[in-house]
Amino acid sequence: MNETDGLKKGSKSALILILLISVLVVAIAVLWHFNSGENDLKEGVVVIQAEGTVLGRLTVTDIEELPCTEKTMRVFTSCGSGCSNSGKTDDSKEDYVEHVYTGTSLKEVLHSIDPELTLKYNKVITKGADYYSQVIDMSDVEKPDEIYIVYSDNGKPLKTKDNRDGSLQMVVSSDQYGKRFTNWLVSIELQ
Repeated sequence: MNETDGLKKGSKSALILILLISVLVVAIAVLWHFNSGENDLKEGVVVIQAEGTVLGRLTVTDIEELPCTEKTMRVFTSCGSGCSNSGKTDDSKEDYVEHVYTGTSLKEVLHSIDPELTLKYNKVITKGADYYSQVIDMSDVEKPDEIYIVYSDNGKPLKTKDNRDGSLQMVVSSDQYGKRFTNWLVSIELQ
């Protein structure tokens, strides 16, 4: 092996190393770009967006200023007698928690941004601070007394994940088990 072959192999190794570092830098930049919007999401503020554009940001106070409704619901649970406000129905062995939610219909929230939103889009995707998501058809949003954004339960502000006052929750009136609810609501995406 002569000196020229050694230089070629060294140059090739350096080139491969530079290429690998470049690919890693690009991958990190792409991941940062896609995740950077998540940093804007915080409890107590719901970001409403469509087609990659933020249409509005509403705080708990903004939603409290909209026409409100009190919605009484029994949400059945599997927590046994360990739930607060737990009870049993007379004709069932299932446990439930009694809620008196205060909030605004999702339709009213969307109309506060733009009255045409419920006509322009077919689906709503809600996301909580815990990254739980729920997909709702706009036809359900249009139903009276069905989908609410609530900020209070039994007269007390909803708690954030770290137990402070000031969170939002999406509730579905027809869901007696709470499986379609979105706790710690931070994002509403329209599609």
